[in-house]
Amino acid sequence: MTQGTIGTPIVPGVGTGLLVAQPLPATWLALHRYMRIMGVVAPPHFFGSYNATVFPVSGTCDSVVPRHGWQLRDVASREEILNEILLAEQEISTEMGFNISLGFITNELHQYPKPYEVLAVGAGGIGTNNLEISIPVGGGYAVEGGVRKLELVGAASTGGGGLEYTDEDGDGIAETAKVTIATSFANVCEHKVYVSDVDGAPEWEIRYPKKKYISGANIVFEFDIWLFINPDIDARFPTIDQYRAIDFSDTGNLLASVDIYRESVDNTQASVRFFWEAGADSGSLVYQDGVLIVRNHTLGEIIPRPATYNADTGVWDADNWVVGRDPDQVRISYYAGHVSQEFLNGVSCDPMSEIYARAVAYMATARLTRSICGCEGILQFFDSMRVDLAMVSGESYNISFKDLDNPFGTKYGEVKAWRLLGKVSRDKQVEVAVI
Repeated sequence: MTQGTIGTPIVPGVGTGLLVAQPLPATWLALHRYMRIMGVVAPPHFFGSYNATVFPVSGTCDSVVPRHGWQLRDVASREEILNEILLAEQEISTEMGFNISLGFITNELHQYPKPYEVLAVGAGGIGTNNLEISIPVGGGYAVEGGVRKLELVGAASTGGGGLEYTDEDGDGIAETAKVTIATSFANVCEHKVYVSDVDGAPEWEIRYPKKKYISGANIVFEFDIWLFINPDIDARFPTIDQYRAIDFSDTGNLLASVDIYRESVDNTQASVRFFWEAGADSGSLVYQDGVLIVRNHTLGEIIPRPATYNADTGVWDADNWVVGRDPDQVRISYYAGHVSQEFLNGVSCDPMSEIYARAVAYMATARLTRSICGCEGILQFFDSMRVDLAMVSGESYNISFKDLDNPFGTKYGEVKAWRLLGKVSRDKQVEVAVI
């Protein structure tokens, strides 16, 4: 089989229950945004689908990208791309010193700050400067304490209403999946669409809609239709006919229902838990719940306080330590990460800044071992991102040793990401120094 060759298109008819499909990794950078940044494959083809009229699969250069690597072994799969995206996000976040996009951090464990001099800190978590003791959190850019809260807004389906596949541009081909459902929540970005019956697991969120807006008492989502390919069909085993592209114009290949949830920060649940060693005769720790307050958003500095939530007043009432000394450990849950100006301005519901999205995309692409298509132009693009600039074999590269010594690697895409992040890193250092 030649690279990227597509066999007979798949025949619809599989039910909408997730009988075969396994979730793909949850990342900050959505696959469709990665695809736009790379810009080398038609959107439906990237999501394993086609249409015989407008997006046909007629040859190697019109190949589709499979869900898993074992479905079509000679090209990179969406699962492989997401795995590399996830690793790139983690590496960049570590290098920058903060999470490069917004998310929930749960049960992050810290030693409670204690100086070498025992008498240097007074009782009750107060430092020698008479201020409460603070802790720098791992995620940086702390927004608020709390845990992820999901509230089911409702379900939409093609049979029961709320989910329809429409032809918005009048060309006779449905290209839009429209979800409409009543809501009592005002924040548009808190509304998210998931595959049905997965309890709002992040891996199954359908991201991102072309439009999302309130219309009367309803919230309306408009997605590219190929994002609604049934995961069970997308994950079907290849047969003797090879890997089969999916016709998105046949509604039998699409989701018949979705769930809509409101995702928000629940600060009624304890965002802090303090721990004390109970003594040599006990096999457990003494613990106490509490709440955290953000002292410095940019530096990710928080103050953990012992407290009890008062359901009548809706506030946290301050408590004293249950043990007569400062705790040994503290476990915290919070919402944190860098956000784009577009997200802050309400222009986009995707919080990831373009500079970090591009850096992640470049790094991830450089580390793929295969191209996503056998077309010569696309192969050249992916090969160029994987060129190792530290290796000279008949060619020389005008690149500084400083760039080659970057923490991400020496492939062109890795160096490109490092250069892109260079000014951001310098700005952050200046900002921290001033503070």
